[in-house]
Amino acid sequence: MPDNQLNEDSSQHSDKILRNNLIAALIYLLVARASLLLALPGSNATPVWPPSGIALAFFLLYGYRIAPGIAAGAFFANVWTMLSGDISNGIALPIVVAVDTAIGNTLEGIVGYWLINKFAILSSLFTRVRGVVIFTVIAFVMSLVSAGMGPAAYCMADLASWDFYPNFFLTWWLGDVTGIIIFTPIVYTLLNLRKDKIEPVTIVETALISIGLASLSLLVFRNDPNHILSLLIPYIFFPLIIWIAQKFNILAAVSSIAIISIIAVEGTVNGYGPFVKDSLNTSLLLLQGFISILAFTSLSFAASTNETKYHQTKAIKSANELRAVFSVLPDLYFKFSRDGVILDCYTTNPTFHLEDPEKIKNQPVSVLFPENVLAEIQPWISSNKEKQYLKNMEFVSKVTGSNIDLEARLFYLEESDEFIAIIRDITELREKEKEVRSERKLLRTLIDNIPDAIYSKDKKLRKIIANPADLFNMHVKSEEEVIGKTDLDLHPAELAEGFMADDRHVIETGNPIINREEYVLDENGEIIWLLTSKLPLRDDSGEIIGLLGIGRNVTESVKAREEIKKLNAELEERVIARTQELDYKNKELEAFSYSVSHDLRAPLRHISGFVELLQKKESANLSEKGGHYLDVIALAAKQMGDLIDDLLQFSRTGRAEMRSTFIDMNGIVKEFVESTTRGITDRKINWDIIELPEVFADAPLIRQVWVNLISNAVKFSKNVEEANIKISFSENYSDYIFSIKDNGAGFDMQYAQKLFGVFQRLHSKEEFEGTGIGLANVQRIIQRHGGKVWAVAEPGKGAQFFFTLPKKQRN
Repeated sequence: MPDNQLNEDSSQHSDKILRNNLIAALIYLLVARASLLLALPGSNATPVWPPSGIALAFFLLYGYRIAPGIAAGAFFANVWTMLSGDISNGIALPIVVAVDTAIGNTLEGIVGYWLINKFAILSSLFTRVRGVVIFTVIAFVMSLVSAGMGPAAYCMADLASWDFYPNFFLTWWLGDVTGIIIFTPIVYTLLNLRKDKIEPVTIVETALISIGLASLSLLVFRNDPNHILSLLIPYIFFPLIIWIAQKFNILAAVSSIAIISIIAVEGTVNGYGPFVKDSLNTSLLLLQGFISILAFTSLSFAASTNETKYHQTKAIKSANELRAVFSVLPDLYFKFSRDGVILDCYTTNPTFHLEDPEKIKNQPVSVLFPENVLAEIQPWISSNKEKQYLKNMEFVSKVTGSNIDLEARLFYLEESDEFIAIIRDITELREKEKEVRSERKLLRTLIDNIPDAIYSKDKKLRKIIANPADLFNMHVKSEEEVIGKTDLDLHPAELAEGFMADDRHVIETGNPIINREEYVLDENGEIIWLLTSKLPLRDDSGEIIGLLGIGRNVTESVKAREEIKKLNAELEERVIARTQELDYKNKELEAFSYSVSHDLRAPLRHISGFVELLQKKESANLSEKGGHYLDVIALAAKQMGDLIDDLLQFSRTGRAEMRSTFIDMNGIVKEFVESTTRGITDRKINWDIIELPEVFADAPLIRQVWVNLISNAVKFSKNVEEANIKISFSENYSDYIFSIKDNGAGFDMQYAQKLFGVFQRLHSKEEFEGTGIGLANVQRIIQRHGGKVWAVAEPGKGAQFFFTLPKKQRN
């Protein structure tokens, strides 16, 4: 809430307190001055002091915050009274007496308010007899404060004689008591009345009662003390006041006492009425006692009447509520007497065929139930030994004609010697119980026939359920042998402690344990491996009440796994041995390659060298056939060298370590196409090359692939007048598919499986040169990259070679 709003509310609250105090001070002052009109002749004392009652009413309404207003009102009332008398000795002393008296009047209200809060309930102070009694006692106690301080102040100021103090105190005390008993209920009730609850008839009734009582009081208290009306005063007013208190509201009762009191005091002071005696003080004491008793009687009977009405209203409301509840309940409720007569009946259940329950009141119970049912419950009715009698019965419904299961509860009411019966149709409940029993039986059948061990434990880890598979693991024959026992009673301690630690974890944390391997021992001490899951069991409110365990026998699986581990270990040893052997073979192959590279090349170099010397130095001496022989020898030596180079290349391709990176295929293809085109001047080749993607591969090896494929396309299309070579690609979700197509010699597809073998040729060396190793190299390189190679061709119409490479994205 904003500060300005708080300040505004605080200011309004302070203004309200100030206003209430000003009103209290003004009312106290005016009532006090009016009360002094009834003061004893020659004094300021009055036998009834209404301001004391008004002050207590204000304290009950507004609390201790009204004290300043009461104190101010009392002070000014006393100052006014003192200054109206003899002030020949100055005004200081009267003012001091007025201050002392005002303090006493204020403390009187504070003490009364504190005592009421301490010993009574304010809301029922004038509406319960107990509250009225407490209020009356408090009025006598609290009045001692003002009665003690006021007369003492007068005597100390020499405004009264100390010999007069006892009579002065008694008159003051009883005057305050009478004022409190009469006027506190009037003011408190009036100020608490809600305007919307004041009906015109109440106003008329109160006015008529006031007029009647005023008239009667004038007749009694304006007559000679010995007049017959004066002698009959107690008999006239007490029954009248009791009748008013019982017939009308509490406001009418206390208003009547106020009217009687005012007229009685005025008459007695002036020598009229039944209480006039030789001494005026004695007369007033008798009057005060009469008025006090009359006021207490009126308040008590009014409170008693209010209390009775309250309980009657509450009882009627409770009865109506009970009737409303029973009228919608599906049960049949009825009350009957000992002789079997129905006194009351409620139900809405059509099973009991009661169209109008009111019609069966005062009818015998036999209209509801057959004689055999009544005969069974009659012994209980006769004995009255049991407070409640429960019986299950069966009868045929007159509505449906079907058998109905009923449950009857009968109660004996000792106070009224009557019986209450509550009949419930439990047919549906019985059917549900049968369903539950059937489902439970089905569930138990499933549990008992499942090969897995199934069990349940309570929060103390005691077995509740155990199926045959679980009993087998514990070496027992029946479930009764394990119910209520813990794992410590059923397994060796070293195993049981582990099981119970897991159980406690599930119950304390609510976290399940899923598929944990554990073992038990069979009767021969052999290990039985179990794959166990443990789940918390909860009630309807979510509280953990135990656990459910499921254990699957996985002994064979564990054994198989151990066997696999053993085989894997042996296999790993074999792999190591084979790897070592392969390394040895590779080294031998490297040695062989070295031998081929050096030892085989040496004779070829000698042959080629001597052929070249013969051709240079002895060509003139050789015949034409001899020269031809030398040419054949030189060509054969060259082909042998090329074959050795290709074999070495094929060998290195299979052994070389791959170093893959992202490479640009366009650059590799463009570079080799340009170098190939520059070396060919006697042919026309048309190149059709599309933009190729970036791939993740070993650049030297992929370059070798393109070199072999492009060289073959150029070579096998040399016999056509105009060669057309197309390089392109396509893709799917996992691979790039590259292709190179020519319009050259082609080949027969029935021999396609020989294409990628070493030394496999589909054309003669005379027709197309080559060693037959190039395509084998291509296949080995692509396979090492995780791809594959194939070809499609037709003789005389060219060929198209394909290879794939896996896709890979840059990080």
